[in-house]
Amino acid sequence: MILVDPYTKRSYTYEQTKAATITFGTGIRSNWDWEKNDVLMLFTPNCIDTPAVMWGTIWAGGTISTANPGYTVDELAFQLKDSGAKAIATQVAMLDVAVQAAKKVGIPDDRIILIGDEKDKSNKYKHFTAIRNMAGTSRYRRVKRNPAKDLAFLPYR
Repeated sequence: MILVDPYTKRSYTYEQTKAATITFGTGIRSNWDWEKNDVLMLFTPNCIDTPAVMWGTIWAGGTISTANPGYTVDELAFQLKDSGAKAIATQVAMLDVAVQAAKKVGIPDDRIILIGDEKDKSNKYKHFTAIRNMAGTSRYRRVKRNPAKDLAFLPYR
């Protein structure tokens, strides 16, 4: 095991992390018309699923921007707009703030995804594991990045 949630005991091996990373990366490229340097916002406290979403976004050529999970709607909306975020990953506990902030800046509901163990009871917001290349007809490869020019992380404080 390389990742273990101390509360739920859920874990990831290296191979599971790698598989989840690639599955998510191909999923955002096939479902979201994802482009190199598009930004995905992580609006979450510590979560065992964060590495798979983070590395999957980078695998797909994207940039990760991390947001303080204590942000208000206006603070989160500012960072979403300022970073140019195209999507947001959060947990059910912060979903209301994420949805309101995303609406303020024009991020569609299908670009708000969940991580963690809790699911959205309305089934409106997908868990990151549901973002996958369902067509299976397109082959996606890891996007080549230039470390001197391509931004991987865009943290705010």
